Amino acid sequence: MRGLLALLLASLQAVQPSASATAAEASQKSGSPQAAASQKPGPKEQVVQLSPGSLVKITMRNNEKLKGTLGEVSAESFDLKIRKADKTESRKMRYDDVKSITPAIKHPIRDPLIALAVVAGVVVVIVGIVLSKRG
Repeated sequence: MRGLLALLLASLQAVQPSASATAAEASQKSGSPQAAASQKPGPKEQVVQLSPGSLVKITMRNNEKLKGTLGEVSAESFDLKIRKADKTESRKMRYDDVKSITPAIKHPIRDPLIALAVVAGVVVVIVGIVLSKRG
């Protein structure tokens, strides 16, 4: 039983460092932070590279963070459709007010793996409780 718990904990710890290793690899590929900052396109160039309907994360110059769907794009601004509960709010974003914009990537594999690990942990705890009451 203890071996099973140790295996579960080890597997959960193995998942977490892989994310930080991926981030470290990405920073090594891009070179120094100063070089990466000088090559990074501005918000307008970033928006032009994305297609309407793309899910994006935006950081405003006032550090407000938004997540939504890219709408109509014009020379001075773009529309961001933000979904809140039952309604969708369309907000016009000026390029001058935007600090950064990045595609919001859904993780189709990571999220189910996390859910599976949580369920497995609960099952192990329940089995442990049942076995401890027997003997």
